[in-house]
Formats: sequence, structure tokens, C-alpha cells
Amino acid sequence: MTTETDRIAQFSAAVALIYETIIDDARRIAVEKAVCALVDADEIVFTRQRTGPQTRLSPNGTGNCDLDGDEVAQVRDERPAPYVLSLDIVDHGYDKLRLIVVRHPSRAAFTDRDLGWLSLLQPHLQNAEFVRSLLPDGMLGSVAGSHLVRTMAQGLIIVSAACEIMWFNPLAREILDAQQGLSNVGGHLRAARAFESTRIEILIREAAKGRRGVMLVEQSSMWLPYGLSFTPLEVDTMQPAPPRHVQLGSVLITIKDMRRHTDVIIARLTDVFGFTKAEQQIGALLLTGHSLGDAARVLGKSLSTVKKQLRSMLTKTGTRNQAELLGMFLSVPSLL
Repeated sequence: MTTETDRIAQFSAAVALIYETIIDDARRIAVEKAVCALVDADEIVFTRQRTGPQTRLSPNGTGNCDLDGDEVAQVRDERPAPYVLSLDIVDHGYDKLRLIVVRHPSRAAFTDRDLGWLSLLQPHLQNAEFVRSLLPDGMLGSVAGSHLVRTMAQGLIIVSAACEIMWFNPLAREILDAQQGLSNVGGHLRAARAFESTRIEILIREAAKGRRGVMLVEQSSMWLPYGLSFTPLEVDTMQPAPPRHVQLGSVLITIKDMRRHTDVIIARLTDVFGFTKAEQQIGALLLTGHSLGDAARVLGKSLSTVKKQLRSMLTKTGTRNQAELLGMFLSVPSLL
């Protein structure tokens, strides 16, 4: 049986993939697999239909299906009927995009907990579909895309195959100007530690050839490192004038600063596990590298009280110790 810790990791993977499809639609198959894993389904189908404006999200067993006959035919080949969850993603009058999740009738029916996890994906699926609708010419080549990358909660840098910085968004500029592990040295991205700078150059050159990569870079003022991902940018030769900062062999570097996302992570975990305000505060302190003793001093509580609240957090999350709890915290992605 899948534990709640496994579920939060599967949820994180699914959400991250959902947003990746905005740029790379080939990741849609991976999204389908991730959603199946999250709710232990056998199949999912994205379907468009002409329908009324009502939006519903409900668990359905055999004999109580929230789909019409044509839709059921799409997701099953023979009787008895499968167990089905349906989720409306987009509803514009007569145009509706729906996600159908199927479990074979030989297995147990979906539970309310499965429905709960699926409902948590709904706003992310809606956001991704909305953003995609705004970007008909590609994420970096449109006005809407430019606004998106300027305001997203991750640093973005575009570099050439020769490792020269061509463009960065405001958050990336802020990270580089802080010089807490990453900096702009003569137009090139550099890490404070020489071997990490060398690794950055290697991964840029590999990404320019089409191979993605990831690495961690030490952040001097925090125990949480920067997470860097390297993705090749394809130039659309059919476009008469691609963005000037996107050239053949250009690479997109995404910088994830975990320190900036502590509040977001704790808020999401609170939604899932029902942490109290005090437990939220302890989680935020642990996530930023503080000990239980530090948390007690900061919050003005006794160490025994803080330990009691920690035990409550372990029980709610199904984790066994503080290390597992932190690992689960860090599995939650930082999203748009």
C-alpha cells in the first residue's frame, strides 16, 4: 500500500511534469503515468466534449458513472464497467477539457483519499492549460511568455553554447547580484567553488548538444543549496525572427532557491496534512536549518513542547523521524 510520504512525492512529481508540458508537450505521456501512479489508476484519458457549464469532481463506481455513453466507450472495451474518476479542467461554455481516471473493475473502487489527491492536481492542470492557451508562439517568443518568465518563482538564465549569459529574469539577477554561491563574472555564470564552476560549464556544453542535466551548488549563507537544471532551447527555423537571446545551441538554466520557497512548501503541506499554526512555524524553522532547540528559543516555548508538536507532525505525515520529515518537505516542488 502506498504511504502518505510516497503520495506526497508522487504528487510533487506529477505537478512538476504538468508545468513542464507548457514548454515540452512531449512530457504529456510522463504526466499521464505520474497521475496514474498518484491514484493507483490503470489508465487516464484527456477528452474534449460539448457540454454545459457545470463543473463536477466526484468519485464514481460501477453503475454510477459521471460520463455519457460515448465517453465510457473511450475508456473501457468490455463489461463490467470500470471504476472512474472524472475531473473537469477547462469549461468554456460548450468546450470542456476533462480528465478521466480509470481503475479496472477487478480491483477495489477509488476512495475519497484518491479523490482528494486528484482534486489537489486540479488547479495546476487548470493553470498549465491556461498558460498554454496564452503561448501560441512558444513560451519565450510571446508577450504573455515574457511576462510569465519575468514573474515566475525561479531564476531563469539563457546562455550560449560558449557559456556566455545572453538573458536572465529578475529573480536570476537578484540571485547573481547577491553572490551567495552563484555570480555573473565577466558575462559568465560562475559558482563560488571552482569545481562547481567547471561542472556548470560541462553541463552547459552537454545541454547545447541536446542532453539535459542537473546539479546542486552550495549557497554560502544557507545549508540549502541552489538546484540548477540545464535544458536545450530549440530554435524554430520557421519563425522569421526568433528572440535575439535564443540562438542555435542556447541553453536554459533554471535556478531553484529552496530558501525562498519555505513558506510555500509549508503552506502546501499544511493543506494536505492539517498542520496547526504552531506546527507550521516549527516546520518552517526546521526547513531553514534550525534545530529543535533553536525552534524552542525562537518561538518562546519549552523544548518538551516543541518535541511534542514534532511528534504530532510525524504522526500526521506518516514519517518516522525528523530526517524523514525534512525529506518529505524537500520533495514538494516550487511551482509557478
